Amino acid sequence: MPSTITFEQWEERKEEILRLYIVQGLALKPVMRAMRTHDFDPSESQYRTRLKKWQRRKPRNRHQAAPSTTTSTRTTASSPLRLAATEIPGSSAQTNVPLNE
Repeated sequence: MPSTITFEQWEERKEEILRLYIVQGLALKPVMRAMRTHDFDPSESQYRTRLKKWQRRKPRNRHQAAPSTTTSTRTTASSPLRLAATEIPGSSAQTNVPLNE
């Protein structure tokens, strides 16, 4: 069971935790291992709670598009798929193909 970590213990380590997690971009588990001592061994949920209290998040990967700029190719009920009839050469049959918009 995780022990209670005092405000002072967190504040003493805040700069180092943020340097490892945000500046160096380490995942939380390696940060936890690096920070673990005999009197400081918070759980992962304690770390996440403290990061929220500090209002700290890792920056987004610069290669990821922001959600508002991504476009979906999925068809929903509100955006029906538009098809065009295309003749198949040498046949009297037709096939439907998506229109490029």
